[in-house]
Amino acid sequence: MWASADRWARRKLAPVDILIFLYVFAVLAFPSRIVVGGAGALGAPITLLALMLGISWFVVTVSCDTLTSRPVSLTMLGWVALSAASVGASYFTTSSVDAVRESERTLIIVTIALGAALRIALSLDDDEAFERTIDVLTVGGAVAAAIAIIQFASGVNIANLWTVVPGLSANGELAETTQRLALNRPNGPALHAIELGVVLGMLLPVVMAHARNGRALAERGVRWASLAVTSAGVVVSLSRAALVVSLLSLLLATLLGPRREAFRIAVGSAVSVVLLFLAQPRLFEAITLMFVDLDNDLSIRGRTHDFDFVTQTVLQRPWWGRGFGSFQPGIGSPTLDNQYFETFIESGVMGVLAVLALFAVAVLAAAKAARWATTTDDQRMAASIAGGIGAGAVALAFFDGFSFLMFTSTVFVLAALAESRWRVAASSIERNRSTASPPPSRMSG
Repeated sequence: MWASADRWARRKLAPVDILIFLYVFAVLAFPSRIVVGGAGALGAPITLLALMLGISWFVVTVSCDTLTSRPVSLTMLGWVALSAASVGASYFTTSSVDAVRESERTLIIVTIALGAALRIALSLDDDEAFERTIDVLTVGGAVAAAIAIIQFASGVNIANLWTVVPGLSANGELAETTQRLALNRPNGPALHAIELGVVLGMLLPVVMAHARNGRALAERGVRWASLAVTSAGVVVSLSRAALVVSLLSLLLATLLGPRREAFRIAVGSAVSVVLLFLAQPRLFEAITLMFVDLDNDLSIRGRTHDFDFVTQTVLQRPWWGRGFGSFQPGIGSPTLDNQYFETFIESGVMGVLAVLALFAVAVLAAAKAARWATTTDDQRMAASIAGGIGAGAVALAFFDGFSFLMFTSTVFVLAALAESRWRVAASSIERNRSTASPPPSRMSG
């Protein structure tokens, strides 16, 4: 595999380990609209794998207390529980049957993805399992980026070729290659180029830390190659949001990570960007144009014009909203490229607070793990996870992220990784304290 052979051969993989690796890889590299037969959204391989992991988590949770000292898992559960309460309230406040059904469908899919993340969090309390999962995560991201690069160069999205496999079909229309500033704008296995770029931007510091933590020559070669491909995938997505998320995730990872590495990260990132622009000079012109004359940019103007509509709609049901996942753009309702706006409408003030709590707790857990880390490798990785999650929270201001399964699942997986690092670091500190405690003195009579 992509990690050192010793790590993968050291311990026999349990069935749940295989499910986790397949799920993490599929989240990034497999189109979410490709389903088994005609089963609809619930028949997507990603959803089916998540369902099996969720069932496994439920069985383990029933048999023993697995939620003790798991703040990130509890926060994720709290958000989904609040979303379910919002859907329940919509039965009494929403007259549209279609809106209620959309709420139920969205809640089911998000709950299944949550179950997978909870099971992943249970399985990563040892370093070997964590490292193998990071191996799969970085390779999955690199595969998604490679598909996007091919699409950028050729205009052909090879991810859609899964439909020729017997038993697989498309649940809805698959996205075609679009154009931006006379360049192909790839979406790869994602539903949209913004989703692809944002997810790769969130993963970028994790991939970089994984490359820095490599030991064997072949291992480092594969990891650095994955970093190069992932970085290129961010750029070719031609997304402002992706570039902002990438820079922010790297900045947060640098601030929380080893201090002496800030200069290396800055220089390495700059050199990578220069080499990419030299390879494709038109990319530099296109990206420059995306950040100039923003006042006349239609996408920016559309976002700012949504304020009045959102304010008027939220004031109708300010606390619980109209129902999680129920907002449907159409006649009289604009497309909201801002998840916080949608959450205000769908789940009210309580929903927005729950979303912010989810990201805040996950970032704090990873930041604490970075602070408590006893090795540079552990500090670097925990800081990178915190950077990816924090940047994901900012990304929600640029697009309706929870409408996209790849983004939502990636957030949950990163949150599970954050909790894993926090628990390992906290356990290490507790062991050190126990070891360092002096034995009780004996009083002589």
